[in-house]
Amino acid sequence: MTIWTREIAGWALIALGLLIFYECYQVLVPVEPPGKILEGAELALIGIIVFRGGLGLLKSALAVRVCMPPRGAGDQQRAEPSSGIRRPWPFRFAAKLQSQSRQRTLEH
Repeated sequence: MTIWTREIAGWALIALGLLIFYECYQVLVPVEPPGKILEGAELALIGIIVFRGGLGLLKSALAVRVCMPPRGAGDQQRAEPSSGIRRPWPFRFAAKLQSQSRQRTLEH
């Protein structure tokens, strides 16, 4: 499935799930009592499954869109990190230890 097909199908399933929830509400709270509890519970279960399926499709469509490289990104070269970037302390400590060990080996 393409991204847009997933997204459209996801929104359609969400709309269908909301429609099923509305029907469930109509069955549980009728104009004339009593409501039909068992039929409403069945519809609620179906509505939950359809609604969650739509949310899953939307989530996967968004994940695919986020993971795709931006347009024209292949034309640009990767920027080299500058030496002015401050690294987190474990990496600074490791770099300091490496430079000290190199100095010791050069001295001997």
